[in-house]
Formats: sequence, structure tokens, C-alpha cells
Amino acid sequence: MRSLKVSEKTKTLFKQAMAVILAVTTSLHPSFSMMAAEYPMSNVSTSVSLDEKLILNYGKSKTIKISKQKFPAPVTPIWVSKDRSVADVSTKGKVKGVGRGKTTVTAMIGDDTYTCDVVVDKPELIDRKITLSIGESRRIALQGVVSSDPVWVSSKPSVASVSENGLVTGIQKGSAKMTATVNKKKYSVSVKVLDTPAPEHTHEKERQAGFF
Repeated sequence: MRSLKVSEKTKTLFKQAMAVILAVTTSLHPSFSMMAAEYPMSNVSTSVSLDEKLILNYGKSKTIKISKQKFPAPVTPIWVSKDRSVADVSTKGKVKGVGRGKTTVTAMIGDDTYTCDVVVDKPELIDRKITLSIGESRRIALQGVVSSDPVWVSSKPSVASVSENGLVTGIQKGSAKMTATVNKKKYSVSVKVLDTPAPEHTHEKERQAGFF
């Protein structure tokens, strides 16, 4: 949880914007002027905790949690996304991943701002099925993951093994699935191992590619 103080210039601009909103609201609802006089923005004190980091998949949404609010009157945060091509945010703090990458979402509350780092993954499998010979190796990959490196696991290590970075090796005839989990969603590659020896050049190519 963290908070970030804003510059005096930003505070001034924020107060000016709130003054305009106050003027319009008061003209539409005269009773609001009594509330505004009782709780002026300059007297708002806050003690806020905000989600420090948010990780989500492309097309998915999550709401940033705010806790420990202490105000003399209710104050609605003003939400802003630094890069809307990566993540957009609603007036209620609901963030939607619209593109792969990293950005920050800021909540302006009173004279203070609070930021949340947002990471959007857009996982895409290069291959969904591969066929290997016994002793042959081939790398599988899950592209578009920004938050962390995917870790692969084999459903049948006795048939086909897989390293953490996705190097699959045929062990014996049969079928298996290699699975990586990103943001609680699983991505799998089906592997079929044939009862034939690996080509002689296989290991040399893998060594040259830096897999060994």
C-alpha cells in the first residue's frame, strides 16, 4: 500500500476544477451549498490505502480496492489511467485491460493522489500441438505475458518432460500436456511422442539455440 503526494500546481488545478463542479452543482441543487460550506475541500483530510499492484489479462476487469478512508464528509475519488491503450478505468475504479503492457492508475482524493501499478497480460500460444520422437527436444512458448515468465509443467513427465522455460523432450511413446498458468488461467500444449529415435541433429540444434 502506498501514497504519492502531488505538486502544489496539481493541487491548485484540482481545487479549481472542484470549484467549477461545486458552482454547477450548487446552481442545480441549492441545498448542496450548505453541505459544501460545512465540509470545504480545503479541510478534507484523508488516510487511504490503495491496492499497490493489479495484474489482469487482456479483456478482463478488476476493481481497485480502497480502504481506511477517513473524511469529514464522503469524497468520491477521481480516477485517471496514465496509458488508456493499456488499461482504462471507470469512475468507480474498475480497471479493464485493453492492451498488453504496463501503466499506472491514479486516484485523486482531496489534495492527495494514490497510485496503483497495472500490468496487462495478453497470453498467446505459438503452438497448441507438437509431435516429437523419443529423445527429441522442442521449445514451446507463451507470448504476450508481461507480469512474469510462464512456468511449464508436464502432465506425464515419464512420457515428455518440460523445463520451466518450455523446453519439451520426448521420453517414451505416448501423449502428455504441457501447461502454464497465467493469472489463474491455464494454457496447454498437447504433445505426442512417437516410438522413433530422434534425428541425430536435434540436440546440436538445441545446444546452438541455448536450451542446454
